[in-house]
Amino acid sequence: MVLAIITLALLGITLAAFLIGSVWLSKFAFRLSPVKGLAVLLLPPYTFYFAFYELDNDSKDRPTALWMFGLVASILLVLVFSNALRVPYFVDPTPEENSVVQGVAGELVVFDAVIFDLDSQDSVTIKLDGLENLEGAEFKPGADPGTAVFSWKTRPEDAGTYRMQLRASDFANDIERPLQLNLKCEDACKAAKAAKIAAAQAKAAEEARLAEEARKAAEAANGTTPDGTTPGGTTPPGSAPEPNNAAPKNP
Repeated sequence: MVLAIITLALLGITLAAFLIGSVWLSKFAFRLSPVKGLAVLLLPPYTFYFAFYELDNDSKDRPTALWMFGLVASILLVLVFSNALRVPYFVDPTPEENSVVQGVAGELVVFDAVIFDLDSQDSVTIKLDGLENLEGAEFKPGADPGTAVFSWKTRPEDAGTYRMQLRASDFANDIERPLQLNLKCEDACKAAKAAKIAAAQAKAAEEARLAEEARKAAEAANGTTPDGTTPGGTTPPGSAPEPNNAAPKNP
């Protein structure tokens, strides 16, 4: 962006020099005829011919030099500016925009990102947003300029959908491409989930068993059983017997 602003500013200066030189030379041409004057203003090839071959005036050197400087410098800057405006773009085998990269949880997922830049492949950088959410994933430069490789040795528990964004820059233009990674849950993933559920159930059962043993140990320490009596079936000392509210039987 900075390069573009500087180039535009310089282009404005050189175009101003070109126009001032054209108007200056046209004053000499209008003295000869209105047609020649308009031709000098509007037709640069004729302006060149008029300044170097028709005009015979000692005062023509400065306007001619100014016009030539503006013309040549403007052409060069336009070439530079148009070169800077050439935007890089993704090419195959890069995944398409908004496409879904399919993978299997527990397996290796790999894809390539390739950028093509008319200016220079060496100046292109490629980045991947969202990589921080993928534990163990890597996005490294490829063997050739303008290429990068994504690789991720996934785990069964990584099954799910992830959003990413490819970004490329040649220091003058930036482009991006959103992607989606979908890791399917297949045999290894299902087995891992089943093992996880079984482990959770075993842990819960073990915790329940330990809690029951602790309760029984506490009751044994207090000398009571779950129904409040001593292990021999009698009421612990100091405990009043429960009243018998049953009605007496008739003789």
